Amino acid sequence: MTAAWRGFGFDKGDGYSELRLGFIGFAVVKGTLWQEHKDLQIRAKQMNQLNDQLIKVLNKHGLYLKG
Repeated sequence: MTAAWRGFGFDKGDGYSELRLGFIGFAVVKGTLWQEHKDLQIRAKQMNQLNDQLIKVLNKHGLYLKG
């Protein structure tokens, strides 16, 4: 965890509002934005698992990815 001075202010964007008080910020997000975030996390985990499986298949056939 890192501390960063964020100043004082108020931001409003698509689906969120944020109040910044120096090092502390408070955000309020719409339910759909938070749900989209959670859905994307699940999808990313699934894609990482598929990627790992595909790399294993490549390795099984003697192909190695440089990374």
